[in-house]
Amino acid sequence: MKHWEAMPFITTDEYQVDTYEDYLERMAGFGFDIMSAEEFALFIEDSRQAWFNAYPTGTAYRVHCLAGGAWDRPTNWGEFGTRDQAISFIVEKYRK
Repeated sequence: MKHWEAMPFITTDEYQVDTYEDYLERMAGFGFDIMSAEEFALFIEDSRQAWFNAYPTGTAYRVHCLAGGAWDRPTNWGEFGTRDQAISFIVEKYRK
Protein backbone atom coordinates (compact mmCIF):
# COMPACT_ATOMS: atom_id res chain seq x y z
CA MET A 1 0.00 0.00 0.00
CA LYS A 2 2.80 2.43 0.79
CA HIS A 3 4.15 2.05 -2.75
CA TRP A 4 0.83 3.20 -4.26
CA GLU A 5 0.03 5.97 -1.77
CA ALA A 6 -0.30 9.28 -3.67
CA MET A 7 0.77 7.51 -6.89
CA PRO A 8 -1.80 7.97 -9.67
CA PHE A 9 -2.57 5.00 -11.88
CA ILE A 10 -4.67 4.37 -14.96
CA THR A 11 -7.16 1.55 -15.42
CA THR A 12 -8.95 0.72 -18.66
CA ASP A 13 -12.42 -0.48 -19.43
CA GLU A 14 -13.32 -1.81 -22.88
CA TYR A 15 -16.74 -1.48 -24.45
CA GLN A 16 -18.62 -4.75 -24.09
CA VAL A 17 -21.94 -5.74 -25.60
CA ASP A 18 -24.54 -7.26 -23.31
CA THR A 19 -26.83 -9.94 -24.72
CA TYR A 20 -30.55 -10.00 -24.20
CA GLU A 21 -30.24 -13.43 -22.58
CA ASP A 22 -27.66 -12.11 -20.09
CA TYR A 23 -29.93 -9.16 -19.35
CA LEU A 24 -32.90 -11.45 -18.68
CA GLU A 25 -30.82 -13.66 -16.40
CA ARG A 26 -29.39 -10.69 -14.49
CA MET A 27 -32.84 -9.11 -13.97
CA ALA A 28 -34.61 -12.32 -12.94
CA GLY A 29 -35.97 -12.11 -9.43
CA PHE A 30 -35.56 -8.34 -8.98
CA GLY A 31 -39.17 -7.48 -9.76
CA PHE A 32 -38.29 -4.78 -12.29
CA ASP A 33 -40.15 -4.33 -15.55
CA ILE A 34 -38.32 -6.25 -18.26
CA MET A 35 -37.59 -4.64 -21.63
CA SER A 36 -38.67 -6.44 -24.75
CA ALA A 37 -35.96 -7.69 -27.09
CA GLU A 38 -36.67 -4.72 -29.37
CA GLU A 39 -36.46 -2.21 -26.51
CA PHE A 40 -33.26 -3.84 -25.33
CA ALA A 41 -31.72 -3.60 -28.82
CA LEU A 42 -32.50 0.15 -28.94
CA PHE A 43 -31.09 0.60 -25.43
CA ILE A 44 -27.87 -1.20 -26.42
CA GLU A 45 -27.49 0.94 -29.55
CA ASP A 46 -28.01 4.15 -27.55
CA SER A 47 -25.51 2.95 -24.94
CA ARG A 48 -22.97 2.05 -27.64
CA GLN A 49 -23.29 5.48 -29.25
CA ALA A 50 -22.89 7.24 -25.89
CA TRP A 51 -19.85 5.09 -25.03
CA PHE A 52 -18.08 5.80 -28.31
CA ASN A 53 -18.94 9.52 -28.09
CA ALA A 54 -17.17 9.62 -24.72
CA TYR A 55 -14.42 7.10 -25.57
CA PRO A 56 -13.76 7.17 -29.33
CA THR A 57 -11.26 4.29 -29.23
CA GLY A 58 -13.76 2.07 -27.40
CA THR A 59 -11.61 2.17 -24.26
CA ALA A 60 -12.22 4.31 -21.17
CA TYR A 61 -9.05 5.43 -19.40
CA ARG A 62 -9.69 6.10 -15.72
CA VAL A 63 -7.22 7.87 -13.46
CA HIS A 64 -7.25 6.81 -9.80
CA CYS A 65 -5.09 7.58 -6.80
CA LEU A 66 -4.83 6.44 -3.19
CA ALA A 67 -5.21 10.03 -2.14
CA GLY A 68 -7.16 9.60 1.09
CA GLY A 69 -10.54 10.42 -0.42
CA ALA A 70 -11.98 7.11 0.78
CA TRP A 71 -10.73 4.46 3.17
CA ASP A 72 -11.83 1.48 1.07
CA ARG A 73 -11.00 2.45 -2.53
CA PRO A 74 -8.87 4.77 -4.60
CA THR A 75 -10.10 8.25 -5.43
CA ASN A 76 -11.38 8.60 -8.99
CA TRP A 77 -9.63 11.59 -10.56
CA GLY A 78 -11.31 11.39 -13.97
CA GLU A 79 -12.22 9.45 -17.08
CA PHE A 80 -10.70 10.10 -20.47
CA GLY A 81 -11.18 9.02 -24.07
CA THR A 82 -7.50 8.38 -24.78
CA ARG A 83 -4.44 7.24 -22.86
CA ASP A 84 -2.64 10.47 -23.80
CA GLN A 85 -5.44 12.55 -22.26
CA ALA A 86 -5.22 10.55 -19.04
CA ILE A 87 -1.45 10.94 -18.88
CA SER A 88 -1.66 14.65 -19.65
CA PHE A 89 -4.14 15.06 -16.81
CA ILE A 90 -1.74 13.39 -14.37
CA VAL A 91 1.20 15.50 -15.56
CA GLU A 92 -0.81 18.72 -15.20
CA LYS A 93 -2.07 17.71 -11.75
CA TYR A 94 1.49 17.26 -10.51
CA ARG A 95 2.71 20.53 -12.04
CA LYS A 96 0.43 22.49 -9.70
